[in-house]
Amino acid sequence: MSDFMKNLKSIFVVQSGSAGEQEESNADKAAPKEEVTTPKVSIEPIDPSTLAEGKVNSKFMEILLKAIEANNQSGFDYLEYKRALQNLGKMSMDEATRYKSAFAAAQTMGVTPSALLESAKHYLGVLDQEQSKFGNALTNQRAQQIDGGQQKMVDLEKAIAAKEDQIAVLQKEITQARAEYDQMHQEVQNASIKVEQTRINFETTFASLTDQIKQDVANIKQYLTSSS
Repeated sequence: MSDFMKNLKSIFVVQSGSAGEQEESNADKAAPKEEVTTPKVSIEPIDPSTLAEGKVNSKFMEILLKAIEANNQSGFDYLEYKRALQNLGKMSMDEATRYKSAFAAAQTMGVTPSALLESAKHYLGVLDQEQSKFGNALTNQRAQQIDGGQQKMVDLEKAIAAKEDQIAVLQKEITQARAEYDQMHQEVQNASIKVEQTRINFETTFASLTDQIKQDVANIKQYLTSSS
């Protein structure tokens, strides 16, 4: 891990996740594939009660911070200002004083409140791009895990219908196919829940990070631009 990434983690609030989030998410590594037509198979809507509350995921936070690291602007910008705020947080002072004190050092280098705001907006744009990439990966994951499973269910249902028209000696084969169908149905349902939980965890992580930046933007406007 680079020193810059360590610094990024130190200036943003990164909550610890549970052991369950250690399992690698397939959403961020899903490879593009040809578009899959959604089969006409009935899958029950996800019961919201089966989904856990969204939580900040350390893996997603790492991805988002790496995107910020890769797009770091040169010179003293929002990230350096954020680091100064973080350091001042250890001192006994109110929020307004902390923001103004951090800006005092930046001002000696020609930094203006508007420049800080533009820099913060730049990083919000970087995070928006990551959200878009995640959405595309999630779509691919749905195609692989859900649509593919639904197509398998369609094939099994046709096999079942055909075997039911055969003589009694094929009844055992029909029963086996039905069991396979039921198993696939459960796997698809579980996959659907997992994908939705992955989405919730990412959105919660994304909201945690962007809310911090947006709060800084609001505070900069309140404490710095009003006094300029």
